[in-house]
Amino acid sequence: MGFHKQSFIKGAAILAIAGIISKVLGAIYRIPLGRIIGSEGMAYYQTAYELYILMLTISAYSIPIAISKLVSEKIELGRRDEAHKTFKVALSMIGFLGITLSALLFFNAQSFVNTVKNPGAYLAVLCVAPAIFTVSLSGAFRGYFQGMQNMTPSGLSQVTEQIARVVFGFILAIVFLPIGYEAAAGGAVFGTTIGGLASFLTLIYIYRKRRKEIKEGVNSAGTIKMESALRIAKRIIIFSIPITVGGSIMPVMTVLDTFIVMDRLQSAGFSLETSTSLLGQLKGMAGAFINLPQVFTIA
Repeated sequence: MGFHKQSFIKGAAILAIAGIISKVLGAIYRIPLGRIIGSEGMAYYQTAYELYILMLTISAYSIPIAISKLVSEKIELGRRDEAHKTFKVALSMIGFLGITLSALLFFNAQSFVNTVKNPGAYLAVLCVAPAIFTVSLSGAFRGYFQGMQNMTPSGLSQVTEQIARVVFGFILAIVFLPIGYEAAAGGAVFGTTIGGLASFLTLIYIYRKRRKEIKEGVNSAGTIKMESALRIAKRIIIFSIPITVGGSIMPVMTVLDTFIVMDRLQSAGFSLETSTSLLGQLKGMAGAFINLPQVFTIA
């Protein structure tokens, strides 16, 4: 018995519903969060989150797409053994890239926040850096399941991630608020790290639960000579680079926007504290309302 496949319409519906739920939760979440940690805290939160998204785009934006495409190709050719090997090679690649970028952001957090002229975001950046690794690994599993034409694991993990992020983000923001806005923002954004871990554990559970089906499919695929790991890695890299470059444009512009706003405000004579508060009002509060309608069009 092979791994369960879904029709295109059913799969698309599952991903669409999960996407809408996740994006609505993520968008609405920032509105009450702003009331809890204030404009200053939102500036720290937003700066850390923007740096996280930039790093995540590099590590996990394109490789899951490549996994889905290549695995789907192998499945259609009846070569489930190669499909599984492709997943394992890609998982190793994305895991290495994810942990490298997590470490890069964590150990260079001070340099990053100083560069964008928002040094108070240091703690928040430290708190969100580990999420790059787990969310990257989750992306690899999602790509694999989607390539196997089963969208349920992806949808379930997306919703799980967002719920955990929102719940723990609120709780930790409230718990750490008495210490200060920097700590509260760190607690809020640490919800992203917990959400990433929850998503990863969900996907691991599903993968292990269905390992027998997956192994049966692989073992029944025959003994055709498979592509080497090096060739698979090259195909993934060639496919991923242009997607990563294109996908990185908006995150880069967002980080640059933070730098420009903070730099111009301070050059105009505003103090660091006032500049930070104004940035939080712009990106953390006004931005949450402005972007809310887009949730339903891009989900």
